[in-house]
Amino acid sequence: MAQSVEKLQEYKAKLDFICQNYDPFNQKEDLEVEKLIQELQLQDFLNDPFEFTNHLLQLLDKTQSQIKRRLQ
Repeated sequence: MAQSVEKLQEYKAKLDFICQNYDPFNQKEDLEVEKLIQELQLQDFLNDPFEFTNHLLQLLDKTQSQIKRRLQ
């Protein structure tokens, strides 16, 4: 299912927010970050900070690539 550029940008903004406001090594979550982690189904990766970070970076890369492709 193709997603619109706007939806992809919204998804990327959520990922960016998590990156800027969540430290997987400290795991002190605020309510908004916790809500986004649940919404984006990232909670399965919380047990391993390295896996969480890697998965988040992969999602950001894929999303950024899709946005760039659609804007060309």
